[in-house]
Amino acid sequence: NIDITLRRANPDCLEHSVSIGGLPFADTRSNAGATTAPGEGLPCGNMGATVWYEYTAPLSSPPAYNTTSVDTVGSSFNTAVAVYSQGVSPPGILTLVGCKAAGSESLVSFTAAPGWRYYFQIGGQQGAAGPLTVNVSHDTDGDGYTDIQETRLGENPTAPCNIMRADVDGDHAVTILDMTVLANHFLEPVTQTTAR
Repeated sequence: NIDITLRRANPDCLEHSVSIGGLPFADTRSNAGATTAPGEGLPCGNMGATVWYEYTAPLSSPPAYNTTSVDTVGSSFNTAVAVYSQGVSPPGILTLVGCKAAGSESLVSFTAAPGWRYYFQIGGQQGAAGPLTVNVSHDTDGDGYTDIQETRLGENPTAPCNIMRADVDGDHAVTILDMTVLANHFLEPVTQTTAR
């Protein structure tokens, strides 16, 4: 009697990274039990318990260089995100593009070159572990904000203070009540004065 158990490869090393097929991309998993490989770079936040993702920027004609962002919004612990590129010369060599360790919402944005492969190393600051959320998105309209940033509760991260959030009542859901309040706010008549 032979018992064979097949297990999915743990993405805690580059060779078993999670392949990202298209954007936007979101993944939630635990990094508990993930390790760092011998010789694995730890570029910021004293990163540990790392998991890896790989993404190849799509080819287009003419070539389109897109701002791509990787973040950990939704994670439950202090995270660190590192982005590496794997160019064509020399082959197989990873180059650090950027690294950020910023609480549970670490974010790295970079310009993705068409056809280039990128690797995302994501882990806990000081080796922290727990439920990890990874989001990857493009800025398809070129306004400086990724598509995921634009859809999160209608909030623009650098908007002036007079912009209203879509989640008016703060219940973390955009409901009919929120939409009614917003519509009434933006439909109020504006009083104009003339300068003398």
